[in-house]
Amino acid sequence: MKKLLFLTLLVTNVLFALASMRVGILMPFRAEQDQTFGYMVKKGVDEFSKKNPDVEIRYVYPASDISFESYVKYFAIGFDVVLCVGYMYSPAVMNVAKKNPDKKFIIIDNVVDLPNVVSVIFDDYMAAYLAGEKVQKMFPKSKKGFIAANPSFLMDNFYFGFSNGISEADGELNLTREYISNDITGFSSQNRAEFIAEELYSKGVDVILAPIGSSSIGVLRAAKKFNKQIVGIDRNFNEISDSNVAFSIVKRVDRALVEVLSKAVKKTVKWGTTINYDFENGGYEIK
Repeated sequence: MKKLLFLTLLVTNVLFALASMRVGILMPFRAEQDQTFGYMVKKGVDEFSKKNPDVEIRYVYPASDISFESYVKYFAIGFDVVLCVGYMYSPAVMNVAKKNPDKKFIIIDNVVDLPNVVSVIFDDYMAAYLAGEKVQKMFPKSKKGFIAANPSFLMDNFYFGFSNGISEADGELNLTREYISNDITGFSSQNRAEFIAEELYSKGVDVILAPIGSSSIGVLRAAKKFNKQIVGIDRNFNEISDSNVAFSIVKRVDRALVEVLSKAVKKTVKWGTTINYDFENGGYEIK
């Protein structure tokens, strides 16, 4: 038994030694079955893994009964780079990165201003603004709806971008905003989102923008029931549905993950900086 344990440890250590880098990834909260944002993140992780077979990658979908900071601390122990996907990880990254200045961290969708952290953000405001303009041109006299996951700066960026885009397109701002919850569970509450969307559609709303991750699938189900429209978010919704999708604003988080992790492996990334993704550099696309 001791000999077997020794051989197991030896093989494990050799595998770790062969890896040029160890990357620990905290996936979006409750995104295991998410066909939208979670799908795009997993797509990016898989693509990077295929291109870099010598890099050891471990990823985890966090459980609701374990703190985000516990996960970040765990990865900080034995991994060279810790990547956290989602603004909700920001406090944990801030606390752990401060205490581990020799470790490197990457945060998606928020800024953590520390010398060992790279922050990756997307121009969500402009994406929503262009979506508002396009919606107004497609449905000039229609009522519009906006469903937010929760009260947060991320949701505000989308809402104000969408509403200003509608107004700029010479549209009367006939826009209703609803919230799913007061916390991050709003991103993974499909049934609640479906119920809210049904209420909006039944009251005359014709098209809804809902930048709410997995919950947007609930809005899509409601759009199909009422034969109304949804603006796809994060992923091209035409890949999910053959109807009731006005268009999609695709957040290329997959592309961003591959690029920033590749730079980390090549040691060309500038730690302590913020990387901005927008339409010009491929961070967003309208499909």
